[in-house]
Parts: sequence; structure tokens; C-alpha cells
Amino acid sequence: SIAYIIPQNVQVAELQITDGSGKLVKRISITHRGEGLIDLTTHELQGGTYFYTLILDGKVSMTKQMIALKQ
Repeated sequence: SIAYIIPQNVQVAELQITDGSGKLVKRISITHRGEGLIDLTTHELQGGTYFYTLILDGKVSMTKQMIALKQ
């Protein structure tokens, strides 16, 4: 799960998932304002390092790293 907080005055919010080389893997539109969670299922991803970036009104708000494990 990825936790987020979107201010009420933000018009457009999205979460972008990129792989280690910077290739966009998934884009998730966020319509809810305030605190929320996005459940990302790793069956959609290969094992490896990914980054998720919260973009608010076209500007990067934050980027964090995650690791998807395959068994």
C-alpha cells in the first residue's frame, strides 16, 4: 500500500510508477482528496526496483523507491 495526502485545492493528482531505468510502468489517477491509500498489486510487476512519484497539478510532490519481490 502507498499512503498519500492530497490537499483539497489540487486539481489533478496522479501516481506514476517507473522502473529502475525510468520507463513509465503504470499511471494511477487519484480523485480522492485528503488522506488515502493505493493498493498496488505486485503481480503486475517484474521483480526489481521501482520508483513511485506523486504528481500534483503537473509538479512532482515526492518520489520514493520500492522493491517488488517475486517468489
